Amino acid sequence: MCVSCLMLVLLSACSKVDSGEAVVLTPLPIESSETLGETDNESVVNGTSESSLSTGSPQTVIENNASQLEGNFNIDLDPYVGEYNDEAINSPNLEIQKNSDGTYTIQIGIFRLTKLYDCVGYALDDRIEFSTVEWGDDKKIGGTIRLEDDVAIVTFMEGWSNYSFGDVTEYKFHKTSNFPNVSVPTSNVNLNTYVGEYNDHDNNEPNLEIQQNDDGTYMIQIGVFRLIWLHDCIGYKTDKGIDFSTTLSGSEISGTITLEGNVATVTFTAGWSWYPSEYRYYKTSDIPNIYTLE
Repeated sequence: MCVSCLMLVLLSACSKVDSGEAVVLTPLPIESSETLGETDNESVVNGTSESSLSTGSPQTVIENNASQLEGNFNIDLDPYVGEYNDEAINSPNLEIQKNSDGTYTIQIGIFRLTKLYDCVGYALDDRIEFSTVEWGDDKKIGGTIRLEDDVAIVTFMEGWSNYSFGDVTEYKFHKTSNFPNVSVPTSNVNLNTYVGEYNDHDNNEPNLEIQQNDDGTYMIQIGVFRLIWLHDCIGYKTDKGIDFSTTLSGSEISGTITLEGNVATVTFTAGWSWYPSEYRYYKTSDIPNIYTLE
């Protein structure tokens, strides 16, 4: 028994007769350790003592005790909320966060295609319906998210066919965490101009820089991940986009750049000997970072 408990028992056992008389000690029965508890620091967590929690290997203790405590506190986790990996590349590309008003903030990335940063969702019976106007009030994109176990199925519907994203409208993501990692939206970039910096979809790093020169032409730098970097392309604005060209090892390489929402599509049309000939980048800044060779 701990010292403090022993002192308490001894003090409780003392009774004092009238003033001036001797103190008479009347022994009281000491309860067994089974009654008092095995430890002197036993605590109760919502009706569950520490001694009742699981023991064993560290990992087993963590998993079992976490499950038991979650049941005690009756934690009700929203099944949609969390971070999901893209099945195409097994990297995070879907984030779903629940807001205090019951709506959802949703960010969706489609590998080598596009990223949506500011979708708003509402839960219905068996799905979330989401939409975003981050590319413009007249460029709304909407769809649904349904769950099948730990797989979220994103289906694009409204506005998706207006863009050259192909015929696929359904994408699957598998859940890896109950905690979403929502990044700062980039919807504040000016999508009415090509000028700016764009990230690629292979390593999520800047690989397209477009700067407008004083004479109205464009200085363009294009990087294709693990393939090539073109640092001195010259571009001219057309009705369909920007036509660009450069010379590499004595041979001309040319192509076009089009902008749909925040997605710049670079299509090589001549002098390109690699496959594929089309690459997509998403705009992250209105300020290009042109690299100058020494």
